[in-house]
Order: sequence, then structure tokens, then C-alpha cells
Amino acid sequence: LTITANATADAGSDETICQGDDLDLALSTTVPTASGQDDLAWSSAGDGSFDDSTILTPVYTPGPNDIIAGNVVLTLEATSTNCGDAQDTMTLTITANATA
Repeated sequence: LTITANATADAGSDETICQGDDLDLALSTTVPTASGQDDLAWSSAGDGSFDDSTILTPVYTPGPNDIIAGNVVLTLEATSTNCGDAQDTMTLTITANATA
């Protein structure tokens, strides 16, 4: 008898960056984790992009609408062909640059 654990996903801590910066998820306060998965996929509720959405700690570049909104929700999904999928979200806050 083999018991296989369900997939787990933890997108890590909510983070804040300045306008014009990228988010390197490997440098998060709480780094994303996953286990029991066959595949990983990051997605964004905004218009930014990941340098590689299939790895655990990619770099996210906010899009223009992310910057205007001031935040975006990023989702990590861990999929497993045998034991179900898991997903978790984190919120990226984008602080506008000071103007004079």
C-alpha cells in the first residue's frame, strides 16, 4: 500500500515593491513552497508577466494596469495527476514613486 500526499501550495507572504521594480519571489519574506505536485503554474489577476511561470520562485514584472491599480493578486497552483490540486494567493502592492 502506497499513500501519496495531496499537492500543497503556499504562495508566500504578501509583498510590496516600488513602481518600476520587479518582484523576485526567491527574495520574499516568506518564500513560496509546494509539495506533492507534478506541475507548478503561477498566474496573475493583472497584466504583468513572469519570467518563467512554471518554477517555484520566478520574477514578476508588473504591467501598466497593475501599477495604476496599486496592487495585483498572484496565484500559485500545484497540480497532481494522482492526488488533487492546490492553490494559494499572495498580494503584491506597488507603491507609486514620489513626484514633485
